Amino acid sequence: MKAVMKPLAIAVLAAATGSAFAADNTATTSQTGSGNTASTTQTNTDFNDATVSQLGDNNNADVLQTNSSDTQTASVDTTGNDNDASISQNSSASVSGSITQDGDQNTAAISQDDAEGNTFSSSATISQVGGSFDNDATVNQTGTIDADATITQDGGAGNTATVNQGLDAFVDATITQTDSFASDATINQGAASFASAEITQTATGNASATINQLVDTFSTASITQSDGIDNVATIDQTLGGGLTATVDQSLSSFATADVDQTGLDHTATVSQTNISFASDAVVDQSGFGNDATITQNFSGLSSAMITQTDNNNMADIDQQGSWQSDATVDQSGDDHIANVDQGLGDRNSATVTQTGSANEAEVDQSGSDNLATVDQSASGNYAQAHSHGGNGVIDIDQTADGNFAQVEQTAPAEYGIATISQSGADNWAYIEQSGVGAFGNENYATILQSSTMDTASIYQAGGGGNNALINQN
Repeated sequence: MKAVMKPLAIAVLAAATGSAFAADNTATTSQTGSGNTASTTQTNTDFNDATVSQLGDNNNADVLQTNSSDTQTASVDTTGNDNDASISQNSSASVSGSITQDGDQNTAAISQDDAEGNTFSSSATISQVGGSFDNDATVNQTGTIDADATITQDGGAGNTATVNQGLDAFVDATITQTDSFASDATINQGAASFASAEITQTATGNASATINQLVDTFSTASITQSDGIDNVATIDQTLGGGLTATVDQSLSSFATADVDQTGLDHTATVSQTNISFASDAVVDQSGFGNDATITQNFSGLSSAMITQTDNNNMADIDQQGSWQSDATVDQSGDDHIANVDQGLGDRNSATVTQTGSANEAEVDQSGSDNLATVDQSASGNYAQAHSHGGNGVIDIDQTADGNFAQVEQTAPAEYGIATISQSGADNWAYIEQSGVGAFGNENYATILQSSTMDTASIYQAGGGGNNALINQN
């Protein structure tokens, strides 16, 4: 008896066969008007492409793509007010999502998650422009290799941009905010390798930028804030090796930069330049092999502080053309080098405190009425302070073996005050002063050495009003 398939059975078989091998699907939605809603779902298929275009008010677009062994592409473009768009791409080999919004109070979210462990490449891009207010953009990428996330917000106020990347490798995150007020940008990268995070805020006020890298290796973090006021930049790198952090705040006032690194072989750089007023920079590093650099040029009433704990640290603070600014370096551990350079600035204060062996400190001040203090404890220390401006005060205190200290105050028209205190044997101390020195504004040079085989020298060539004291016991 010959079997004959009924029409219903043939239809069911055809549908099952078609879903098992479905591929190269394209979904396109175009809406013009108010109150539009578009929803696109593509699952269990390969080489999918979804496009949504909305022109009008109160638009809502939702795209879901999941469970593909090949490429998934989604794009949402909305123009109007109060737009809401989301793209979710999960468990696919290669995914790409893009959202562009031009309007007010826009919300955009892209989620790319490798739940099945087969996502090798993911790309997410969100652009919000047009002088929008209270825009919100979020990108979440988890468990992918070669992931890229980009958020751009232009204009308006109260904008928020967030990128979360976790359990990823070879990932990049970039946030750019321009011509906005009270905007917030955050990048979180956890358990990532070879990750890069970059935030740029230009012509912004009261803005906040934060980068968190937790248990990352060979990763970089960079924040740039320029031509703004009252901005805050924070970088936190914890439990990682080979990390680099950079903060650049130029043409900024009342700016704050904070870098905190915990772990091995870190590098941190903070730059506040080109007329930065009342700005603060802080670097805190724990570990070994750390390198921290802070530059504040042409800034007034600014503060820079570097604190490094443990081995092989190096700190460099440069305040050029600054006034009434403070620089502080505090290092505990071995093999430290601290260099503070305050040139062509007045009424600045520099303090270097190092505890440990083989420390080296150098302070160079070229302005007037500056104060430099160096305090070193342990063996093999070296301290040198130069003051090329008048009315400067330098104080060096070294405790332990093999200390060396030299002070030069060379302002020809004014006076200087210098003190060197050394404890331990076989120390060397030298003070040179060439200020004019006069009654009431006299040069003072003091060397105190409390051991044996010490050498002390004072040279004063300023004329009258000089005072020299050497005490060895």
